[in-house]
Amino acid sequence: MQNKIKQYREEEGLTQDEYAKMFGISRKTLYEIETGKNNISLELAFKIASHYNLFIEELFVSSHRAARFVDFQIENQRRKTFENWL
Repeated sequence: MQNKIKQYREEEGLTQDEYAKMFGISRKTLYEIETGKNNISLELAFKIASHYNLFIEELFVSSHRAARFVDFQIENQRRKTFENWL
C-alpha cells in the first residue's frame, strides 16, 4: 500500500535524515518506507499520524484511489493540451 510520508516530509522541508531522527528510525528505513520497499510498522504509523494530528488512514493511499488519481492527472494533461491546440 502506498503512503504519503514522503509528501508530508517534503512539505515540512526536512531531509530524510532529519525526519528519521524525529521518529527514532534510520534514514535507510525511512527511504525503504517512502519507496514501498519496506512496510511501515503500526507503531511508527501512529507516531507520524499523531505528529500531523491525522487519522492513521490519512497516511496511506489505496491502490484503487492511486489509480484513479493517475487517470485524473492524465485526463487533465490531455485537456490542457487540447485547449492549447485550440
